[in-house]
Amino acid sequence: MTLILVLFYALWILYVLGMAFYRAHLAKRLTLFARVMAMPFIVLGVVVDVVANLTAASIVFMELPREWLVTTRLTRHLHDEGGWRRTLARSICHCMLDPFDPRGEHCR
Repeated sequence: MTLILVLFYALWILYVLGMAFYRAHLAKRLTLFARVMAMPFIVLGVVVDVVANLTAASIVFMELPREWLVTTRLTRHLHDEGGWRRTLARSICHCMLDPFDPRGEHCR
């Protein structure tokens, strides 16, 4: 259980960092040097996202993954008719992800 929490926490921190880079990019303030410095963290974020989806998210949602990324899984569950997976996905998206997304809606 602790490993699952640590993995999700690491993923969330990398997500928040990635959204900060994305905001700077959208504002056209991300210099080439900053882009190069950010790239290892972006790659790490994608790797952690895939690992989290294949392992921890599969345990939490009690299903095998149909997609590679956690956000894609959350988006699929948001479009479900209802149930506990939809409620959990909505909570994660609205409370943990949307506030940091420049568009304000990470899981579409």
